[in-house]
Amino acid sequence: MIELFREQADIPLSSPRLGLTKALCTKLEKLGLRSVQDALLHLPLRYENRKDLITLGSQEGSYASHIRVIATSYIGFGAKRTLKAQVVDAKLHAGGKAPVPVDLLCFGRQFLARSLKEGAEFWFYGKVQASSYDGRLQASSFELEAYRKDQIPKAFGYRQAIYPKVSGLSQAMLGRIMKKILALGLPLLKEADSPKAPEELQGLSPERAFRLIHSPQEANDAERGIRYLAWWELSLYFAELEARKQARISAGISLHQGLQVLSPLSKKLIQSLPFKLTEGQKQTLKDIAHDFKQPYPMARLIAGEVGSGKTLLGLIAALPYIEAQKQVAFLVPTSILAKQHYKNASKLLTPLGIKVALLTGATAPKEAKEIKEDLAQGVPLLLIGTHALISKDMLLPRLSLLIIDEQQRFGVQQRASLIERSKAHNPEQIAPDLLLMTATPIPRTLALSIFGDLEFSAISEVPHGRKSIITEHIDQSRARYLTEFLAKELDKGHQVYVIYPRIEEGDAEKTSKLKDASSMAEKLSAYYKPHRVGLIHGRMKREEQEQIMQAFYEGKIKLLVATTVVEIGIDVPNATCMVIEHAERYGLSTLHPSSTQSSG
Repeated sequence: MIELFREQADIPLSSPRLGLTKALCTKLEKLGLRSVQDALLHLPLRYENRKDLITLGSQEGSYASHIRVIATSYIGFGAKRTLKAQVVDAKLHAGGKAPVPVDLLCFGRQFLARSLKEGAEFWFYGKVQASSYDGRLQASSFELEAYRKDQIPKAFGYRQAIYPKVSGLSQAMLGRIMKKILALGLPLLKEADSPKAPEELQGLSPERAFRLIHSPQEANDAERGIRYLAWWELSLYFAELEARKQARISAGISLHQGLQVLSPLSKKLIQSLPFKLTEGQKQTLKDIAHDFKQPYPMARLIAGEVGSGKTLLGLIAALPYIEAQKQVAFLVPTSILAKQHYKNASKLLTPLGIKVALLTGATAPKEAKEIKEDLAQGVPLLLIGTHALISKDMLLPRLSLLIIDEQQRFGVQQRASLIERSKAHNPEQIAPDLLLMTATPIPRTLALSIFGDLEFSAISEVPHGRKSIITEHIDQSRARYLTEFLAKELDKGHQVYVIYPRIEEGDAEKTSKLKDASSMAEKLSAYYKPHRVGLIHGRMKREEQEQIMQAFYEGKIKLLVATTVVEIGIDVPNATCMVIEHAERYGLSTLHPSSTQSSG
């Protein structure tokens, strides 16, 4: 997230400058609000129009009304001591017209009997609707404030921001607190040179935008404020990207100087492959070769489908560094993916005399110690690992290339931390080269915007001979066909994924036809015996998830029931089919990675 405020905006809400009691701060903390910055970014859910007057009874159906009303003759208590009163539009009443009456049902507000006297005038805001019994207009949820001529009302005459509720805090109280926070926090907004705002946002500033959001005056104020803040945040983001890129370029020195992508070992590896590189892979190698000619660290993002050969390109790119007695780290998000890469890399690189090491949270302490000693001593190798590589006790003094697979699974700060620590322990004090990989399809123009500090390569084709994926829509009328098809696949010895949109059935959804992973895992397990059925979802511990994925990877689990937590990029060639139930519940960004789990 881009920081919109200076560091001073981290003022706790308990600061004496705000004058909030400890009890109020505790209630605000339930909303996740601990600092001035938190509160300013706590945007309203909606707005109540207490500014524009509406003629009472002029609209059909249920509507919110802000109006000046006058109480008429019908006042008293009904069933269960419920105070009932009747009001009419004061303006129409004064003009001698016949206004439409509205019955007020004052549940639990007997105290209003003292003020709701015949002829008394009020400002009124509430939801008015026709009674299902007799069609008369009535309101049970409303606010009243005594009308006094030539006096501005306290709770009316403006648009009120409505924030998420918390017990013990009224909207009026939240509004008063927000006014204090706006006064203290807005001067702490970052000052940044931004490009000219779009025409419809001209005249706005970050401070003005926040005021429009929290205290709008006109109908479109809040929308304009939100649009301006979105534009301003993007401007800061692009400015940060450009600054990051310029800092990298201005370094004027790199760890790839004198290296060639097609080194002797790289050529040997390519020649040993039982297939030819695709045109997309060849072009990406040319892109990396171009980076090698630059006098500053490489930072490139490679996008391509699962099975398009990104990992192979990473191994080819790593060889020139290791030949030059340098170290390469290959960072992946999960242990099972790390083991998969380690297995494949060892098969390809060990015959070339390259040392490949694996470091995850499950690595034995003795083995982990030996790996760390090799790293500290500068032994040239390829280290494949998970978040264990990011730990503070990791020393990588000879790290020259950092490869990150499924880069979207790692935070920018995690990446930056590893690079900075490597740079600090590097004798030359030079940042390592960076190669990022993703299987998420990113249009080139979007990639250049979002990853503006990186160079971009796209592999749009898959290796020759790979079978095409058949995508088929099957409705409920063909459910039996699908059931029998899966049975045949399992009987052939193949494996299957079945994806559901939710983990288990909620109380509010018992009458829904939406299927869930937990109950369906039980049903499928009974139906497809003796084939073993597994279940994986986001509420499981990470270790448990990895154990299940490992069992599926090893073929012990034949049918894997899952939510979208199922691992991306895992190569299970024996998995030939994926069923996505209730596909309409997913966006394309979810459906795509879910449908590309295996390169089989």
